[in-house]
Order: sequence, then structure tokens, then C-alpha cells
Amino acid sequence: MKKQLKWITVAAMWLAVSLMSAAPLTDSDFLQANGRNLRKNYGQGDVVQLKGTNLGGWLIQEFWMTPTNSGGGVTCERDIYNKLIERFGETKMREIVDIYQSNYLKEADFDNMASMGMNCVRLPFWWRNLTDANGNLYSDWYKYIDWTIQQAKSRGMYVIIDFHGAPGSQNGSDHSGVDGGDNKIGASEFFFGANATANQNLYYSLWETIATRYKNEPAVAGYDLLNEPYCTYRYNSGYSADQLHTWLWNIYNTAYQRIRAIDSKHVIIMEATWDPVDLPNPATYNWTNVMYEYHNYLYDDYDNNEGRQITNMQSKLNAIKAAAYNVPSYMGEFCYFNNLTAWDQGLALLNNSGINWTTWTYKVVSTYGNWGLVNQNVSSTNVATDSEANIRTKWGNVGSSYNNTGLINVASTYFNKPAVKNNLGPAESNSNATRYESENASISGGNTESQSFYSNGAGVGAMNTSTAENGVAADWSNVKYVEYTVNIASAGDYRITLGYNGNGADGMKVLYRVNGGANQALTLNNNGASWNTMNTAEFTVSLNAGNNTIRISGTIEVQSNWANQDYIDVEQVGIAPSAAIQVTARTLDIATATNPQYGGWTRYEGEAAYVKGGVVENQSFYSGGAGVGSLNSGVALANVAADWSNINYVRFNVNVPTTATYRVLLQYNGDDDKMILARTPTQLYAITVPAVNAAHTWNLMHVVLFDLELQAGDNELYISGTINNASTWLNIDCIDVCRIPLQVNGNTVRYEAEYGIIKANRAVGEETQSFYSNLWGVGGMGSNVALANVANDLSNVYYVTFPIFVETAGTYKITLAYNGNGNTMTAKYRLNNGNATTYTMYNSGMSWNDMNYVRLNVHLNAGMNTVTFAGSSTGSWDDWVNFDYVDVAPTNEPVQVAQTAAVALQCVGMAGGVKLSLDAAERVVVYSLSGKQVSSYLLDAGEHRLPLVSGRYLLTTRSDVCKVVVP
Repeated sequence: MKKQLKWITVAAMWLAVSLMSAAPLTDSDFLQANGRNLRKNYGQGDVVQLKGTNLGGWLIQEFWMTPTNSGGGVTCERDIYNKLIERFGETKMREIVDIYQSNYLKEADFDNMASMGMNCVRLPFWWRNLTDANGNLYSDWYKYIDWTIQQAKSRGMYVIIDFHGAPGSQNGSDHSGVDGGDNKIGASEFFFGANATANQNLYYSLWETIATRYKNEPAVAGYDLLNEPYCTYRYNSGYSADQLHTWLWNIYNTAYQRIRAIDSKHVIIMEATWDPVDLPNPATYNWTNVMYEYHNYLYDDYDNNEGRQITNMQSKLNAIKAAAYNVPSYMGEFCYFNNLTAWDQGLALLNNSGINWTTWTYKVVSTYGNWGLVNQNVSSTNVATDSEANIRTKWGNVGSSYNNTGLINVASTYFNKPAVKNNLGPAESNSNATRYESENASISGGNTESQSFYSNGAGVGAMNTSTAENGVAADWSNVKYVEYTVNIASAGDYRITLGYNGNGADGMKVLYRVNGGANQALTLNNNGASWNTMNTAEFTVSLNAGNNTIRISGTIEVQSNWANQDYIDVEQVGIAPSAAIQVTARTLDIATATNPQYGGWTRYEGEAAYVKGGVVENQSFYSGGAGVGSLNSGVALANVAADWSNINYVRFNVNVPTTATYRVLLQYNGDDDKMILARTPTQLYAITVPAVNAAHTWNLMHVVLFDLELQAGDNELYISGTINNASTWLNIDCIDVCRIPLQVNGNTVRYEAEYGIIKANRAVGEETQSFYSNLWGVGGMGSNVALANVANDLSNVYYVTFPIFVETAGTYKITLAYNGNGNTMTAKYRLNNGNATTYTMYNSGMSWNDMNYVRLNVHLNAGMNTVTFAGSSTGSWDDWVNFDYVDVAPTNEPVQVAQTAAVALQCVGMAGGVKLSLDAAERVVVYSLSGKQVSSYLLDAGEHRLPLVSGRYLLTTRSDVCKVVVP
């Protein structure tokens, strides 16, 4: 929206949040470090991975991200205080600053954060929040810290208390409260100058005050000692690394000792700022119950055009892992900037690494979009020139904000999503699982041992034996084992996760049996890990209501291999319906997938999922360079076990924001027609895969498309390999998941704008207004880029990309529904990454809440297409457009030819395929002479060879056609 925009309050948007909030924290939730994990119950309970955000810009302002203007000598928080004292006196200064701070965050903001699923906030504060300029403690110094803890605690969230601005400034930058301009070392009087010792002593005293008040508070996750010391000049200060380390580590150690004299229980957090090399081995100082913190920002690839946002974060995580400090790790600040795909990939990277993390930040002004989960568009304040009344009025409205829904839709998935179990430490018990510790079970032949990696500090070791599988006695008297008694409320299928460690090669074998039934073999893999690293293995069994016995042996057949058992987690899985629903999937042949996103589709790689019976393979056609092969099975459909224990499969954990019907595209390759199965806990589909493979080689990708009902949050989706015929085979690469479009009438399908990819840097995101078809749309899409200057890839304007799937190539009518306040506006659209083409939007004098339409006829390829509509391009912010949806329907009307240069296509048939050349990048579609599409490729300029069997073909681009015969 622009001038007529009606701001939506956070409270109104999240009215029902109390129904979704986690239970309040209690004393049993008190966190302490245990090895590389944070654990509840003073370090002895469940593992917690902190995932949340910072409350930056609240208690200490940074003018780039807050609605305060520099000017009149005011560039930082210290200047605000000094200027207000100069103009109005000390008492009014505190009153005015309190207006800002009491309005910036409200209870509704904590409802909002809780609704996203985060479990932690980091609270940056400045020393002047607590004392006057002379270091005298205010009587209510704890006012906002107490309030933050109260709000977070009641919603099941932890608080990290972050000393963001130390007395004298630890880095001379505005985020410390003092902006040193070009002389940041000179402004860093916490470390340097005549006042350094006094500033450090005040700093220690304030930490003692904080520790005294909060030493018994379970909602405090930890004390973050000092934010980004030396951050701006760490590597060019002229001081040696050893000298800088000595100063900093001695301060950390003194603060640690002063806090520990008061509070022996809370985690103490030390920041490296950037890299592990800037922190010592904690054993050097005898530090315990500490966590190490890192920050990560890469400005060089702001839009992730080169993929460096992800590679940079991966390098940071590799360095943390290589440092091998036996403490929890914490990514306290980071941002992936404009590209939401980078956010999706980057948050998955952090989740799966097991590291704790908080984004920077919760709230920013709208001009900095994805720096904040929430955006503001309120009047800016100049404390040097605005009247006292104006400052009070503006800062009284500083909390007005709206959700950055594009970013929230991505981030909330990872706030809620449990981390992938990894080899950095003990595995976390799933919240829906019941854990049975091995040392509390019946042990035959093994020994209870105490080792640091065990989840409860003990497990069962010395479990190896050389007995062959076929030589195991019926009563297991000649092998070592642990027998668990598992009590179940209701009969059904249950997943058993065994936590273990071992030193053998991959492929160690153990046996398990349930209630005295048949022996089943289970393969254990150590993944190159050492003896003190946890691994897990899973199997699914049927259990009765009441007590059940689950017996698991030590390793068999090779006595030099061994495995120690730590625990089993027992979790119910959905019971498959008794009869399968027969579904024939729509199928098409596509080129190798190179893009991890199709419009609004989310990709889940097969090799990153749980694999039963298959193997992870490296092959060139796989989208991620790896996939899951050897999934074939000879089991007939009628004989498939309810728990799928007798067939091979891949289990994907699919997280969606809303309960709805979703479309799944399974990418695979295989050798012939076949049947596969797909299931959720409540649905079972038997999918017939047509015979598209007979004419193709093993390294071509195919797609099966089917629809599923998914629940909001995590969903388990199982996809089998081939059944019925063991000689056929199928390798799984990945699945792409997207909410399906609406069927509005006849053959017309509707794609809502808020389901697509939204690219905008200003105050743009999902909005709700009465004229929208689904009550949501994408607003504020005006651009101040003149039409002639719009980039061909639309990268310099705002746009929405719609993912459009059609089964048959042909001409389709696309109707874009929008509204706006200009008269006639112009913009550009782009089809399938082709050249940008101009289109016109007519408002005909309508008001902002009337719908208008643009209608285009375009050629769509069979399969996936992307259509990108840019916002208005008039060179003025005052012309704006909001997008609601596009309707797509087949038509017999001619295609409107794009006003782009023709791409020349030349091709020659040859044995095994066709050689072709292009003078520009273009999509080439291959048809048989009967008109059936054979394949589709997105190719760069130059010469290419496409594999084709003998026959006659038609190769097409948007502007050229080539007939060819393959001998």
C-alpha cells in the first residue's frame, strides 16, 4: 500500500496466539551446558536448541534500522541522551526516552514471536539503560529486563541477556551506543585510554548486579558478556592478535569469576564476534557451563546471486566444528538479506548443524525489509530539531508495525522444525517420543558404563560377539543384549530410535526382536565417527497395548566391531489404512533439475531424509549431486506390511504453514513402468508410474505428480521404491512441495500471489483487505525505476513469481488481478526466465479497493512454468500496485508474441541423439512428429548434444523450429 494504507496491528493478526503458545517455563527448564549441548533440568534433561531472534533497536538504537534521524550532531544513543539533556534537562530526557522504549515493544509482539514458534529472544541493552552518566544505578534499572523475562517466560521462551554497549564502548560503533566515526579505536574507551580501567570496573559491577537479581531465574538462558568486541577493527588495528586476545580473554575471565561468585548456575556466553580463533580453549581458564558465540554477515553477495550467503555460513560452521571446543555453539546474529531462498537454505543449515541461533533482528524500518521479521513505516524523529511535543508524539507511535510475511513464512518453519539428528553430540529425544535408558533395562553380558557422550551420563558397553546370525540361540543365550520393557497406551505401529556409539566400519549388524518374535537384523553405521560420538538407527515395529519387551543385541559376527547402547526412543507412527487408494499419477519427462526452487515450491532432497533399505548415491543428474538408489522390491501390493518393514522407502519430513492440500512432484529415474507407494500417517496411495523410461537412459530425470492432505507443521511422507516386480528399479532424487492452486470454475486454476515468491525491499508483504479473493494479497509493489531501466531479469524492481503447472503444452490465458492508485501504469512480466516484456495496467479512475485485471495469452510448456509480474515502473513511488492472484485457463486464441529478439536454433540428427546450437540462452522443447512432448531443456548459448532414440522430432524455441531425424 501507499497513501491509503491502513496498518494492521500485530494484536489483530495474532488474536488466537494464546492457543499456540508453549507452556510457561518452570524450574525444570533451567538450562546448563552439557558437552556441546544445552540441556534442561540443570544440564541433565532434554537437549534444547535455541532458535529465535534479537530485540535490536529497542533499548539501544541504531539509526539505520530505527525511525530516528541523524543530524544536529546526533548519530548514536549517547548523542540522543546528551541532546535531550541539553534541550530539556535530565528528568525530561528520561521521560522522553521511556516513551520510545515503552512503546517500541508490546505484549502483542511477544504473542507474535511465540506464534512463529521461536523459543528464545536475545535482549541487547546499553549500560545507560541501567545507570546515569556517572554510573549511579537507577532504582528501576531492571524494569525492561524484568518485563522481557516475564513476557518470554509465560510463552515458553528463554531470554539471553546481552551486554550490547559497555561503558566507554567496546568497539566505537553505533550499536555499542557510541559512534566513533572514522576513529573507532579512539572511541573504544572500554579497552583504550585513561578511562578504560574505570569503565571495566563499572562493567564488572553491573554484571554482579544482574547476576544477583536473576541467579535463580530459569527463563534466563545465559549471560552474553560483551557484544562484538573490536568488531570494526579486529584485523586492522595495528595490534597483534595475541595482544587483542590477551586483553579480551582476561576481561572475559574476570567477568566470569565475578559472576560465578554470585551465580554458579547460569550459562555464561563469550563472543568471538566472527571466528573461533578469537576464543580460547575453555579448559585454559577452567571455564565450565559456558557457550561460545559467533556472528555472521556477508555483504558482498547481498542477493545471493553467487550462492555465497550459504557457502559463507557453511565455512563458518566448518570452522566452529574444526575448533572442536567442547561447549555449545551459538550464532547470535546473522542475516541472509534479500533472497528468501537463501534464508530457507541458510536456516536449514543452522538447524541441521545443531547450533543455537537468533536472527538479527525482530523489528526494523521498512526500508530494510528482510533485516526484520516485522517492519515499521512510521514518522522518523530528529531529536535535535523536533519539538518536545513532536518527539513525544512520534515515539508514542514507534511500535506500529506489520509482519514481513515472506520472511516469517520461511523462518517460522525452522523455528518450529526440530534439528536433524547429527553427530556433534547426544541425540535429542523427540517431544513425542518416550525415552528408555539402557542402563535401566535388563542387561545380559554387557556392562553399565559412564561416558560423557551418553544422554543420561551412562550406557551399556562391551556388547560385541563373534556369533554368526544363523548361530544365535533361540533364547539368545550365546549373545549379549539389552532388553527394554516398553509400556504402550494403545496398540499400533511405533518407531524405535536406538542411540549408540561404536568404532567399527559402517555396516555393523545387531539383532532385535519384539515380544519373543522373530529375529530382525539392523545395520549400524558409524559415519567415520570416533567412540565418543553418538549415532542413531531406526526401525518400526508393531506393539501391543500394555507392556512389551524389545530386545536388542550387541554387534554380531565380527568381534572386533562393537557398539554401546545408550537409549531407545519410542514414538507412535500413523497406522496405514487397510485398503490402498489406487491413484494413477500424472507423469512427464523433464530435463535435469538445476534450480532448488520452482516458484513457490520447497525442495526436500532424498539423501537428507531417512532412508530404509536404499543407499545414497552420487550421480550427475541428481539435483543435489546425490540421491537414493536400490529401492526396488518384489513384494506384492497385497503383501506390503502395515509398517512397510518389508519394502524399501525414503521418509521425508515435510513442514507446511497451513493445513491444506499440497502438490508433490517426485523426481526420480528408473527403467520401466512400475508401481510405487506414498503414505502419510492417515493416507496411503498406490501410484502407477507409466512406461516413460523405456526410451531413456539411466541418467535422465522424470517426475511423478500427486496431491496430499498435509497438516500445519511437520508431516511424515513415506515414498517407497518399486513393488510387485523386483527387476524394475527406481532411484529417488527429491520431492518438491507446493500448496495447490484453487479450481475456480471450469478449466480455470487460480494461483494466489501470497503463495509465490515475493521480491521486495520496502514495506511489502502479505496484506489482508476486503477486495482480495482470498483476503490476502501482496501490496506496495510500486517502483521508482523507469520502465526503460528495468533489468531484463527484473532484479532491480519488485515482483511476484507464480509457479504454474500444466499437463499439456499450449496457449493459455493468464488473468492478473490487481489494484492501484495510478491512472495508466506500465510494468514488465517474464515467462520461464525469458526476456522481460512490457504490459499495461489500467485503473480507469477506480479507487484503491476496486479490482482491475490484465489479460495475456502466452504459450506454456508441459510441466512447470514460472510467470513473474513486476510492480509498476513509472519512476515514481507514488504509483503503486497490489497483486491478488492470477487465473490460468487454456484458450484457442493466438499467443501474444513477446517483443524480444529471435533466438536462432540449428540442429543436426546423429546416432544416439541430436546436436544443436543456440545463439542465446533459451528453453528448447522436443516433440515427436505426432505432437507429444518428449523432453524440455533450459540451455545456454552454444553447442549442445541431447540424447534421443531413433525417430523424427521437432525442436522448438519461442521463435524458431527445427525438424530433425535421428538414425
